[in-house]
Amino acid sequence: MNKILVIWLFCLLLIPSLVGMINYALDPNYLFGNNSSLNAYRSRYNERQMKVNYLEINKKIKHDSLILGASRSTYLNTSSFEDEGIFNFSVSNMTSKEFIDFTNFFEQKYGTPKNIYMFLDFVGMLLPQDSLKDETVSNINNTEYLLSSLFSLTTLKRSLYSLLWSYQKETGHRAYLSNLDVVKDRVDEETSKEKIKTIADVYYERYSNEDEIYEFSLIYEKNLYEFASKYSASNILVTTSPISDQLLTKIYSDDLLFKNFISWITILCEIFDEVNFMTYKNDFTTNFYLHSWDGNHIYPESFKDNFVAINSENSQYTKILTKENLPAYIIELREKRFNR
Repeated sequence: MNKILVIWLFCLLLIPSLVGMINYALDPNYLFGNNSSLNAYRSRYNERQMKVNYLEINKKIKHDSLILGASRSTYLNTSSFEDEGIFNFSVSNMTSKEFIDFTNFFEQKYGTPKNIYMFLDFVGMLLPQDSLKDETVSNINNTEYLLSSLFSLTTLKRSLYSLLWSYQKETGHRAYLSNLDVVKDRVDEETSKEKIKTIADVYYERYSNEDEIYEFSLIYEKNLYEFASKYSASNILVTTSPISDQLLTKIYSDDLLFKNFISWITILCEIFDEVNFMTYKNDFTTNFYLHSWDGNHIYPESFKDNFVAINSENSQYTKILTKENLPAYIIELREKRFNR
């Protein structure tokens, strides 16, 4: 009987210890600064927490500039920039409130950012504008969070995915490297074309409640005004993300979407001096299957080759919009919609 009890106790201690050792070594949450070929590719689970953890564990790395945006701009790798001080704080569905909150978190560590590269998406205005910053930051130096993450079976699952991806050199939807650069497997052109054809039919279905969109857009506008005022000492470069012709056609053909698309552009031009506008039809968006697997997100190498400069003078796919030229551009958009 005592022998059985000892075996059970041994198992009860061994299993959590093994889980903890694997999670510590593979470090999928960027909690311990462990980097090797075994965890070269890490999953995107809870990017907010991952990126906050990364900043906390890598305090010696000096950052002076920021990239902010939703999932599309997570694929803009900072290693593509000549300036080595940039940190990409983009996360899936980043809200206008999180632009403020996460920049404030960054500022507390590194001071006011020298440059802020903001990538703004049309759907970003249509979403609830709350923030997960407090919940995320509260986990820093929290022993309970550290232990629960270390011995978690969910973390173990992510660790094993990381191990598998790193061994097979596969990325899933997207994988993060040790420096938080993103890698993404390319798909064949036919697969990309089929995916892009179907996405437009379902992507905007959830954005059909006019009252809800109006409420969210008011908060979005208020938060962007606050952001521009709070960080007026920074060099803020605003860029809108390119999307496929299929998604643009869907926007143009839907009365509610088109009305709010115009409102979105107007808000940006009223708040910021200049907008690098890339959300329009051109050769890049027409041939989106060469640059994207889903019509929404573009490969890191396409970002680097076409948009990494974030400088309208260097990009053939950018229109410079300001308060002054916006009215004429809106007329042009309405004519294109009417004549589509």
